[in-house]
Amino acid sequence: MKSLPSPEAHDPVASGHAAFSFSASALARLVAAARDRPLLAAVHGWEGLQHALLVDIRVGLDAKDSFDTRIEWFGRNYVPPPPSKSLIRLMYDALCATENLVLLFAGLATLVMGVSGASREKSSIVEGGCVLVALATIVFVTALTEFQKEKQFQTLNAVKNNPLVHVWRSAAPQEIHKWDVLVGDVVTLHTGDIVPADGVLIEAQQLRVDESAMTGEAEHVVKDTIDCLNVVLAGSTVMEGGGRMLVLCVGEHTQEGELMRLVHGQKKTKKTSERVALTKSQPSNGYQLLASPTTDLPPLEPSEDSPEDEEDALERTPLAQKLGALTLFMSKVGAFLALFVFSFLSIKFSIQVFVQDDAAWDSAFVTNYLSYFVLAMTILVVSVPEGLPLAVVIALTYAVRQMLNDQNLVRHLYACETAGNATIICSDKTGTLTKNEMTVTNLWFSREEIKQDDVTTTAVLADRVDKSTLALLAQSVALNASAELLISDTDESIKVTGNPTEGALLRFMLDAGHDYRTIRDNHTVEQVVPFSSARKRMSTVVRTDSERLVLTKGAPEMVLQLCTQLRLADGRVVELTQHKRDEIVSTVVTQYASRGCRTLCLAYRPVEVSEDVVNLDNETLEANLVCLSIVAIADPIRDEVPQAISMCQSAGVAVCMVTGDNLTTAVALARQCGILTASDDLESGCVAMDAADFRARVTDAHGRLRQSEFDQVWPTLRVLARATPMDKYVLVRGLQATQTEEHGRQLIAVTGDGTNDAPALKLAHVGFAMGQGGTDVAKRASDVVVMDDNFMSIVRAITWGRNVYDSIAKFLQFQLTTIFVAVVIAVVGALALGQSPLTAVQILWVNLLMDAFVSVALATERPSSIVMTRKPMDIEAPLISQRMWKHIIGQCVYQLFVLLVLVFAGDRLFDVPSGRMSFKVDPAMVHEHHADTVHLTLVFNTFAWMQLFNQINCRRLYDEINVLEGLWRHRAFVYGWVAQALLQVIMIQYSGELMRAVPLDGVQWVVTLALAMGTLVLGYVLRWLGHL
Repeated sequence: MKSLPSPEAHDPVASGHAAFSFSASALARLVAAARDRPLLAAVHGWEGLQHALLVDIRVGLDAKDSFDTRIEWFGRNYVPPPPSKSLIRLMYDALCATENLVLLFAGLATLVMGVSGASREKSSIVEGGCVLVALATIVFVTALTEFQKEKQFQTLNAVKNNPLVHVWRSAAPQEIHKWDVLVGDVVTLHTGDIVPADGVLIEAQQLRVDESAMTGEAEHVVKDTIDCLNVVLAGSTVMEGGGRMLVLCVGEHTQEGELMRLVHGQKKTKKTSERVALTKSQPSNGYQLLASPTTDLPPLEPSEDSPEDEEDALERTPLAQKLGALTLFMSKVGAFLALFVFSFLSIKFSIQVFVQDDAAWDSAFVTNYLSYFVLAMTILVVSVPEGLPLAVVIALTYAVRQMLNDQNLVRHLYACETAGNATIICSDKTGTLTKNEMTVTNLWFSREEIKQDDVTTTAVLADRVDKSTLALLAQSVALNASAELLISDTDESIKVTGNPTEGALLRFMLDAGHDYRTIRDNHTVEQVVPFSSARKRMSTVVRTDSERLVLTKGAPEMVLQLCTQLRLADGRVVELTQHKRDEIVSTVVTQYASRGCRTLCLAYRPVEVSEDVVNLDNETLEANLVCLSIVAIADPIRDEVPQAISMCQSAGVAVCMVTGDNLTTAVALARQCGILTASDDLESGCVAMDAADFRARVTDAHGRLRQSEFDQVWPTLRVLARATPMDKYVLVRGLQATQTEEHGRQLIAVTGDGTNDAPALKLAHVGFAMGQGGTDVAKRASDVVVMDDNFMSIVRAITWGRNVYDSIAKFLQFQLTTIFVAVVIAVVGALALGQSPLTAVQILWVNLLMDAFVSVALATERPSSIVMTRKPMDIEAPLISQRMWKHIIGQCVYQLFVLLVLVFAGDRLFDVPSGRMSFKVDPAMVHEHHADTVHLTLVFNTFAWMQLFNQINCRRLYDEINVLEGLWRHRAFVYGWVAQALLQVIMIQYSGELMRAVPLDGVQWVVTLALAMGTLVLGYVLRWLGHL
């Protein structure tokens, strides 16, 4: 190894700590000047850098190394997010809302009038103060909700921005989190990885990197180790191949970190490139989809989502648009009614006082006009369902937390809503429907088959298979693979990193007594042709001092066509004819596939040591192979998958398996998990299809999608075999474009784990990436990361998505009833009596109380058993269903009837003085028209308790008879309801002028509670009518 020159020799790259030859800033300048040849020559490439960083790339960082010292001098691999808004700033933003500013002005004016002495009583002080207190509470609750939402975003980002990274430490592969990567770490790069830090390549196998996120260059960059210092930048995407890198810069010292620091330090231009579920423009029939397996997929624009982007996305979802339209409509109605009430009361008062009574102006009259204004503003504030955004945020954030408990990491909040409306799930097989516990069950050699019980028995293998053939098998498995086995130090359990199929082969060889690492140490890898979904195979050229081999593995129907010879179990090599190839496929491969096994063909070709294979094209390199063995690998169906599939079918969600396995294997597994049943007609050709037949059927000669033909295929399609990522993309695009009258518009959920799955994940309304087996690219393109790769977790995500809609609908049903009743009572009272039976403070109290408690209580209900028994919601369906209208109208009619009777006849029924005002009084005494009375206290108390009991009715949306089911398990509802009840009792009995209420006696309490409980009885009747 070359020695590193002295610090003076490699100036201007100044040295750092005495223990290291470079500082963090010097390494950053080195990365930035990666093409500065004199500078690179001075540091002697990565060989000099590993010496300067006190690391041996063959070992990696050792556990004995002082990690704290590296952190102290080079920093952590973490870039702090931009600072979020403070609670004070959020409160200011909430106060600046137009309706709140108007209410602030009204409250201050009323308070000033009372304090200044213009009023003849202290009621103005009390009313103005109560309005300001209510406004302050509204502002605080709104700001707190936004603050909690931003904290939720930060929590989600902390999880999704800290993925696992494959490193080489203590001479063994390990997995650590991105934020734990240190300068000097040796990182292994695989296809689909996001580079975790800036570093220099020390190995590369056909490595192509997308650096567009950092450099803006659209073309993928070929990386190799020919240059003395080929730098890989953090945030770049490994699009093809693999390699190893030595980490030079981490965190804020990386080029990405520096860019983020600059961006966060400047005002950010608001830009959202994310597509939002269900609001994307539909493709035209002329949209060209090149369905060939070799066609490049649409490029991805990697982006990180900020809270502002998420907020924009949330505002454009169908539910948000419907809620926005409803809020706008109610705001207009409320503004009209507020203006009407203020004008009516002001004109009536003016006529009464100045025309009929011919009174002179008195400054005390200002209090009356202000009270009318406050009442009008109260009607406006109450008419706008301010609690609705609060309920939406609470429902979404609650669902996100619960989904994380169910192994679903939600990357975009709008995915919660969209997942609940999914109509089709295009699901992968391996690891999603299956356990991802792959095991080699059969080894086939010509004239010899090793079955499951004997496949890992060393003695049986040695007895039945020639020693040289076994050696070739071990080499093929160990060398033509990039996977690693991580063996736990505690329980000796084995975890596979990388491709699970390769992991099964490595475990098989390990159990059979062959250490794959020893084999790798004794061979040199010269060239790697990575696996691709189009080629269905992978090849590696390896060399020792005495031999050179081309090793190939892949789909039998592909690899066998490249083989011209067949190796027998006894070591002899014979000619392989086309007849023999067909026989192997029909008797061996089909037999294994019919049992649901994945099949691989292992082949090889000896190469002369002097032969130049580096410059050969792939077809020539893989020509004239010798078939070595056919391997059968079983991956059992997850125990819970049949139940999950059944739940989807009951919920009206179709499941289509999209897999790279052959059609026989795919059909067998689809039957096992319930996607296909005995009644499905496989002969029709559209239930289970090979991808080649699918492409021929739905695309024309130019690769354009034939939508009319596609619409004939997809309704019955349940299995798509030998599918490439492009086939999945075509399937998703076609499903999105379908507009058949019979089936309507479809909402597609897609699962994926590979880099090439990213376009389909991005295109789908909801993209589910696999957390364990998925690449970083797939995860970044997804909306939800399934942490356990389990299909049941996807079903749970759909359940929570439906529950989000139900929670919002429950609150909407409740709040519309409350708003309608309060506004009608206020308006009718103003028109008929010249005053509202409910004062502004009382209306604000009920509105605030209900918003604060009910939004939490109804938005945090767990999904009911009926959620997954109904069909998905039609996105074109109205926000308020007929069933909801039945309950809203029924409750409004009952509540208004009772309350109006109490307003106009309650004084006589209870034998108390009337609280109704008459303008036929001395103008000097008009300010006394709001005197506290038992009469109007009865009205207020009945109204408030009606809303309390109606909350219980709104716990269920679909006419379930027993609304008390599960009530005691929902503590948030119980505690919130009891708190509201206690506060209402306190306000009636002890608040006095604060709430304009007087204490009620026992009889009056019993009657008002009985009248309020009528809402429960009515709710039961309305639900019962729904079952007729």
